[in-house]
Amino acid sequence: MKKILTLLLIVVCVSSSAQQNYTPIIFVHGMLGSGDSWAKPVQLFRGQEYPSEYLNVMDWNSLMFGQINTSKLLDSIVDDVIAKTGAEKVNLVGHSAGGEVCSAYLKDSAYVKKVENYIHLASGKLTTDLTVRTLNLYSPDDQITGGEDITGIENIAIPNKDHYEIATSTESFQAMFRFFNPNLTLKYPTSILPKNVSGRVISLGENKPEINATIFIFGINPETGDRTSKSPLFTFIADENGNWGPFLADEETFYEFVIKPTNPNKRTVHYYREPFQTENSLVYLRTIPQEGMAAMLLSGIPKDKKQAALAIFSANKAVIYGRDTLIVNGIELSSEQLSPAKKTAIAHFLYDDDKDGKTNGQPLAAFQMFPFLNGVDVFLNSKPKELIRIKFNQNTLTLKPIPSDGGVMVVVFD
Repeated sequence: MKKILTLLLIVVCVSSSAQQNYTPIIFVHGMLGSGDSWAKPVQLFRGQEYPSEYLNVMDWNSLMFGQINTSKLLDSIVDDVIAKTGAEKVNLVGHSAGGEVCSAYLKDSAYVKKVENYIHLASGKLTTDLTVRTLNLYSPDDQITGGEDITGIENIAIPNKDHYEIATSTESFQAMFRFFNPNLTLKYPTSILPKNVSGRVISLGENKPEINATIFIFGINPETGDRTSKSPLFTFIADENGNWGPFLADEETFYEFVIKPTNPNKRTVHYYREPFQTENSLVYLRTIPQEGMAAMLLSGIPKDKKQAALAIFSANKAVIYGRDTLIVNGIELSSEQLSPAKKTAIAHFLYDDDKDGKTNGQPLAAFQMFPFLNGVDVFLNSKPKELIRIKFNQNTLTLKPIPSDGGVMVVVFD
């Protein structure tokens, strides 16, 4: 009994100390992003004993940038975080276009008094002088926004990082932690967090919640693509905000998430994830919207019983020619033509666009006008014996094809 009380006292003291020393953080994603862009930084802050309620993300529709009041949305989140934590102020981190959202928010004298510190992350020049303590964190090798010092504020440049990697790298986390906590020392994480996994179901690009969508979760064999059981290991229904979970993940299991929206006209999506090594409350599962810019962009994804349609996402950095390797069924997607540094491709959509039953490996025109997204003409035979073999750097995964008239396949590499 004495031992149990001692452990409880330690937990209470750690929690109390963390809440006393730390200021809550709100992370704001950039163009075509969403809250899961911050999964790795959130995990790293959790490793420093930040309470989970002190780490928050803002999901916003970046495709409507300039047409929605992002300051009002951000302020509602700020007020909610202050109310639930009892903190007097929050810290903000804005990546890329999220930096424009934050800097616009900080122009308002009614809003700025709620913010203690701000990190302007890979977001280019500031269009206004800010009164809040600010760090400009960037990489000179960022091919999207470039990066340079900004006069009058603190600047940190981390070389050899792409536009996404500068937000998710360990070096960037260390810079963020030290800026927010100048009087504290980074600790080596001494506790392993339970592998509780949860997240949201949202529409791609728009970040609208997919209310009441059903999520079936299976284990899969990464060498054969077979499911480890006929019945799902877990089943969830997304709530009014698209939230689902949590479940306790096995650290050796690869998972398949099957998302079925309530609207029968919306497509089923099959997500595949590597084993979870720590807790992750930001596992986002995206559906394909039926209208708007994202719907137009993805309208070419086939509904064809003869071929599979596959998207591959890299969660924490782009795929860049000369640095990374991405190969699907022997087809190199990390080539100079498809993955130059200036493209900063984090997503590759693969399907046989002309439906000739052949792979020509050429970029799809619909995706060429956008950074971050690639489309490539690849024929993925949907016959069960025609496996899909994927290699991303040191990671490999084998999947059984799903005919695209029955769903879209999405692989996420951490």
